[in-house]
Amino acid sequence: MSVVSELDEFKRILASLYSAMLDGAHWPSASTLIEEACGARGSALMAGEGPEESVEVHMVGLYQRGQRREDLEREYVETYHSIDECVARFRRQPYGHLVRIADLYSRDELKTSAAFNEFYSRTSSQDGLIVRLEGPVGYSHFTWAICDPIGRGGVWSSSQIEMIRRVVPHVRQLVFVRQTLADAGALGSSLAGLLDARRLGAVLLDRRGRILAANDSAREVLRQGDGLSDRDGFLRARRPADRARLAQLLASALPQGGSIAVGGSMALCRGTAHRRFIIHVKPTFAGEAVFGVRRAAALILIVDPLLPLSVNVDHLAAVLGLTRAESEIASWLAAGRTVAEIAVATRRQKRSIYWHLEQIYAKLGVRRQVDLVRVVLAASEFA
Repeated sequence: MSVVSELDEFKRILASLYSAMLDGAHWPSASTLIEEACGARGSALMAGEGPEESVEVHMVGLYQRGQRREDLEREYVETYHSIDECVARFRRQPYGHLVRIADLYSRDELKTSAAFNEFYSRTSSQDGLIVRLEGPVGYSHFTWAICDPIGRGGVWSSSQIEMIRRVVPHVRQLVFVRQTLADAGALGSSLAGLLDARRLGAVLLDRRGRILAANDSAREVLRQGDGLSDRDGFLRARRPADRARLAQLLASALPQGGSIAVGGSMALCRGTAHRRFIIHVKPTFAGEAVFGVRRAAALILIVDPLLPLSVNVDHLAAVLGLTRAESEIASWLAAGRTVAEIAVATRRQKRSIYWHLEQIYAKLGVRRQVDLVRVVLAASEFA
């Protein structure tokens, strides 16, 4: 494959991934492009919640060249995950470290493991690769797996592995942005819809980085100037180190001379002690234009992870049938707090927070954090 064609493939992959950040319907085509570029038989994105010792896993999608295999997803979650010997070892791997699935089993387990010899065999994944992706909140766990290479006897070439490694941070960025949108109740929103969002800031920039449009939440952040401000129509971070990092992110998302547009995220310090914003930068692509601001080249999402919901806790308890303690924890969770942060804010132990979360899940009939957040956000609309 020529250098030019590899670059072209990578550009198409990125465009599809960044489109999938706002619209999950693009994920099958993105995964297909990745599989074709890497010469893989399929791929899977998995998510889990809870403490390391008792993660509840669910599949975001197991695809084989664009074909979703929900039957295999259910089979792994219901039958194999709890007995899969590699899971505990995999959770000790560093974030972003690509590892061969077979290397997570002992020599004896390669012969006796039901998960490896049954499930991974049928999904053509015994010679696959797997990587942990750091989630945006402390009790979220994400895994991206690539199935076996095609026609190489289970051996990955250096160019295939290099392509996969190049894609990993962008799959991670997709996870970050989609989880952020889910926590804000804005999952599935278009660029125009994000300009109406209330629980996160949204700013559209032109190719020079000039502000084209901003929603009310973003305008309030910029007006206060506590960490981020509007300086003559351009975004400006308060601290010099943040200013340099933000300039780097924007230069990558708004490249000159036809280079690849790449997004990213950063924590941005504020004047208030121990407070910060999280900034997500996403390039825009064809088909994402907003009426009236068609020159938009990048979307900026501004998130305050420590901002509690403006909802009456007693009202939330009454509407959802929770205790006051449970509704307080649910509110912090929907605001994007980690379990550790909730424990500090409520002066409880982390194990107590996890126990309360189990009670909340049972009462509301949900199994995932994203579903709980949606319930809380819906209830808060009537506060």
